[in-house]
Amino acid sequence: MNHKSSTDPVRRAAEIWRTRGTGELLRRAAARLTRLVFKSNSAVWYGRELRGAGPSAVAATLRAPVESGVGAAPERRGSGVTGDFAVADPLELGRWLRRDDGLAWAADERELDVAAGCGHRWTSWSLGGRTVAFCKVGGGRVFIVDFDRAFDLPDGIAYLSDVYVMSQMRRKGIGRALLAETLRFLRSDSFVGVVCHIPRRNVASAGLFGSLGFSPLGEVRFTRVLGIQFYSTRPERLLEKMSSRCGPPAGLSGARPGGGPGGGALAEDGPGRGAG
Repeated sequence: MNHKSSTDPVRRAAEIWRTRGTGELLRRAAARLTRLVFKSNSAVWYGRELRGAGPSAVAATLRAPVESGVGAAPERRGSGVTGDFAVADPLELGRWLRRDDGLAWAADERELDVAAGCGHRWTSWSLGGRTVAFCKVGGGRVFIVDFDRAFDLPDGIAYLSDVYVMSQMRRKGIGRALLAETLRFLRSDSFVGVVCHIPRRNVASAGLFGSLGFSPLGEVRFTRVLGIQFYSTRPERLLEKMSSRCGPPAGLSGARPGGGPGGGALAEDGPGRGAG
């Protein structure tokens, strides 16, 4: 499988110029330059223990309705959700994302390279052979786009990001079903805890994750000015807090808690870009 990420930005720039013109290409270049000079975001980190959450406990989360928060739109109960859960190769999913201009934001080459190098397996949900939702899953080491750098995760702790359901398929319980099956998948792979982070404005996602047993670990406000990074709280502190809460893994399954979650097929917003 060839994966030449260094040429992808050039190809994407050529495609933007060809289909949308010079003005759009210059606008995107200016926005990218601005992000290089200054970047800021803030999100609450959430964690959930997986030890003791056996198949029956995880399955129970499918039957529980989402608790509505301010502005949250409750989903249907997940017990009637149809479709197929699968694990996906990150590079395969990345190619699928890039084919849709509206999803290209989720195909960051740096993130894909780390995920592929660590043997991560992302998860997806499909209906009739069509991917309608996806979730990025990491273990061992992950690239967090919000911070433009990779982080080492504690043993046995997984990281979820960019939980996404296609707009026409939302409010059908697919987001809940995908997350519940992802938690079951991680527990079967010997992970003992999982973390994610969600911007405060995304109350619907916070409500969904809260109903699945996630609780706040703390807030991280991030600012980068001229390449210098500042954190209100270091993400590593929250990761270690979650690790201490869960305790050490009971055992390793292949190259898992020390590496990436294993699995292979391909897709309500959850933790997304800006929400790790």
